[in-house]
Amino acid sequence: MMDDAAFVETLSEILLSSERKGAVVSSTVELVGRRVSATKGMAGMAARGGLGVVKKVSPTFVEDAVSSLLPDFVRALEPFFLEHTATGAGASEFGAFLGARDGAVADALLEVTDGKIDGARPAVRSAYRRMRGAARDHVCGAVPDLGEVLGAHLR
Repeated sequence: MMDDAAFVETLSEILLSSERKGAVVSSTVELVGRRVSATKGMAGMAARGGLGVVKKVSPTFVEDAVSSLLPDFVRALEPFFLEHTATGAGASEFGAFLGARDGAVADALLEVTDGKIDGARPAVRSAYRRMRGAARDHVCGAVPDLGEVLGAHLR
């Protein structure tokens, strides 16, 4: 007899399914907008300015970037999801689970973007490199919200 654990879906199978991917992209784009709008001070000005530059290059840049990067981000989060599911915790607790590991999660996500940036348009590369130094702190701060957004699509 096979163990039921063999039938557990992966994060990729769930979030990247044709039924859910569009909604995951939309929710993530909304999260990006909320996070950029809420960033204060010089960092906020830089983030809004950088986003403004890339939106001038392409008005759908954020949606296109999220859609393009989502499979790689989900694969980067897969080990965290496996660890989370092994605890028996539910989807509603995924945000808190990721938040408790914000540094490791941020590093995994930034490894994805760092690997992709060289192939980006020059204006996008320039904006990314200007913001990259402070990116880890911002991504760490967004990890619990990202976990909540993703957790909502796991239910």
